[in-house]
Amino acid sequence: THACAGEPVRFCLGAGDSLIQWLLLPGLGKLQREFPRVIFRINGMGTREIVSGLQEMSLDFGILRRDAVPRGLKCKAAGEMKFALYVPGPFLHGKKAPALGWALENLPIATQSGDGRFSKGLHGIAAKLGVRLNIVLECQTFTQALCVLRGGGHAAILPQLAGRDLDPSHFATITSPHFQSQARQIAVAWNPRTIHVREMADRLCRSLLEHYRF
Repeated sequence: THACAGEPVRFCLGAGDSLIQWLLLPGLGKLQREFPRVIFRINGMGTREIVSGLQEMSLDFGILRRDAVPRGLKCKAAGEMKFALYVPGPFLHGKKAPALGWALENLPIATQSGDGRFSKGLHGIAAKLGVRLNIVLECQTFTQALCVLRGGGHAAILPQLAGRDLDPSHFATITSPHFQSQARQIAVAWNPRTIHVREMADRLCRSLLEHYRF
């Protein structure tokens, strides 16, 4: 359907909390300047909700795990969400970041607990390293875990996208090949019917794929 000349066009974008906070919102200024007639609505949604919304066309575009996009929907890769362990300065005592295994067993760790596969993967990493995982705080979202990390009393396992907001002089970043098992391929997804029936949808789709590659 075509909007009347001069009237704004609304588009609804859905993503999980972490991707909204560290990917979608930071890039929205460029998108808004490119589409001044568009009113964007951002919905925080789980993977199943995003898929359902795209299928029912109550959602125009979604950003989610690529392996969760079913047949019938279109998607293109945006990037890979990688993880790291972030350690506040007070735990370092002026020294370099500790080894991953020691940190996982000896530091009080906060992380997201809602994803069973993610939690199982963390325990698998600890088992490979021969240590016991010392998770003392289970948060509903990674953004909550980031807030706790900033408080200085916990280390936190977070997407590396979150690390962009952290001052490296106050937080150490521990990366490891072991975290690769937790990495997630992220994609921009849409219903092909949306492209055909929504004004500007095709151009917006191309812009999303351009602005949200990481």
